[in-house]
Amino acid sequence: MTEIVLNEKQKAVLQKHLDGTYSPFFSSEEEQISFNEVIDMAEALMFELDAVEESGEDLMRWFWDKYQEQESGK
Repeated sequence: MTEIVLNEKQKAVLQKHLDGTYSPFFSSEEEQISFNEVIDMAEALMFELDAVEESGEDLMRWFWDKYQEQESGK
């Protein structure tokens, strides 16, 4: 599996999304760019692992869980 590397801005916007407080309509351009980067990474990992079904209905939650697994294994 490709290592997931998230910078602080990407982690923050992903956490806001998971908390239900992220809105592209009320976020800064920088946050929108960071969130789009996270989406791109999540989709790439999903396809790399052939995990379309595993990721289920919440790709961002699945991606965050994969990141947490990776970080706990370090």
